[in-house]
Amino acid sequence: MLSPSRGRTVPRFVVAVLALVLLAPACHKTHPKAAAALPTQPPIPSWLVTVVPIPGSTDSGVMAVDIRDRLTPPEYTRLTIDGTDVTAYAHKSPGLLHYISGEGPVTLKPGDHVIKVDRDVVGVGGAPDKLEESYIYAFRAE
Repeated sequence: MLSPSRGRTVPRFVVAVLALVLLAPACHKTHPKAAAALPTQPPIPSWLVTVVPIPGSTDSGVMAVDIRDRLTPPEYTRLTIDGTDVTAYAHKSPGLLHYISGEGPVTLKPGDHVIKVDRDVVGVGGAPDKLEESYIYAFRAE
């Protein structure tokens, strides 16, 4: 048999837990980051080693875009940010393109951005001959 004080403690505990369970999701949904769903991103193709920012990520203070690839001449990588080709403005070394925000025509301001990485083949005279493959992804800068 339960004592009167113990019998009241259990219902109070149950009420407190139920209130917490019901209120926590409601508070969580009012937070903008929690409510925003990240779009599904395609997997990174095998010819790319890494891409930074990470596809589908939300990051504060994005200052650069890094693309590391496994390509060998005559293939090369072309980088487009928000529809603008920034390859000529990127720092280049074998297997790496590094574009710093604002050192070319694109500044990575807060908001949604789209990165397109093209795998091209160099033709006669060093001009792009044909597009082999593209990888397109989005990220959000805050």
